[in-house]
This record gives sequence, structure tokens and C-alpha cells, in this order.
Amino acid sequence: MNILKAVIFAANTLAGTLAFGHAGPETKTAMAGTFYKAVLRIPHGCDGAPTDTVRIKIPKGRIPVKPKPKPGWQLETVTGTYQQSYDLHGQMVNEEVIELIWRGYLPADWLGEFVFLGKLSASLAAETPM
Repeated sequence: MNILKAVIFAANTLAGTLAFGHAGPETKTAMAGTFYKAVLRIPHGCDGAPTDTVRIKIPKGRIPVKPKPKPGWQLETVTGTYQQSYDLHGQMVNEEVIELIWRGYLPADWLGEFVFLGKLSASLAAETPM
């Protein structure tokens, strides 16, 4: 079993009025070769400021990525070419979603959750940050 530690799909994934250290994944580990439902929690804004943008950059080895829309927020996906091809259900893929961007409004004292699903490549090494 190849267990991966979840920091989240990338450590420095958030932008906007949100401070980088205030978001975290609901599930902290996952097994390589399986699908991973990422629930990113934002417990509060910083210094009383609301969160208006959540940006997640997807590092290599996480395929395919499917975001969940959030009511009241605009969702944008950015596609790009992978550095290497990956086997996905018997087909080789080399281009897919590489970044997710939600834009909206989350008051500083409200909890926010942003969700997406992605498969973790079986080739990822243990202890790889999610």
C-alpha cells in the first residue's frame, strides 16, 4: 500500500484575500492509484477580511480533476499539458485540468468548503504531498 500524506493537492494553492496558512484538507492521507475527494476547509478570513478567491494549482500525478460547483461562486478551470502522460482507464492522457479557481464572497467569520475529485497516479511515491 502506497499511502500519501495530504497537505492538499499543493501547499501554496490559495490566493485572494485568504492567508495561505488558514486552509486545510479534511482528509489527510490517501492511497496512490485511487480517487481522492479533496475538501478544502477555510475556517475564517484574515484580519476581518472576507475571502473572495480560492485558487488551487494541481501538481503532477493528480488526474483527472473534477471540481464541485459552489453556489454563489463562479468556477473556472484552467487546462494544460502534463509533463508526462498518465494511464486513465486504459487511455493515455497528457492534458487535463491543472488549476481550479473559485471567485465569490465568504465573510471572514464563516466557514467555507471547496471540493474537487482527482485520481492519484499509481506512480506517486509514498509521503508525496497531496
